[in-house]
Amino acid sequence: MLNNILETNSYTINKQIEINEALISPDGFVALDKANILACACLDAYYEARLIGRLAFARPFQTATKLPYS
Repeated sequence: MLNNILETNSYTINKQIEINEALISPDGFVALDKANILACACLDAYYEARLIGRLAFARPFQTATKLPYS
């Protein structure tokens, strides 16, 4: 279970996400595409998670390198 607290100027929101540990790789990457999840936007739009690819952390003046994914 991951906990995240978002603080703003006037209030605090406590968010909690439960994730099957089988979806978490040794480097901490969460494979949402393997979780069979459905996402929604507003009240009438639905999406399926599909991994396009992984890239290393962006650094100025360096070409992005692909990360492995299994």
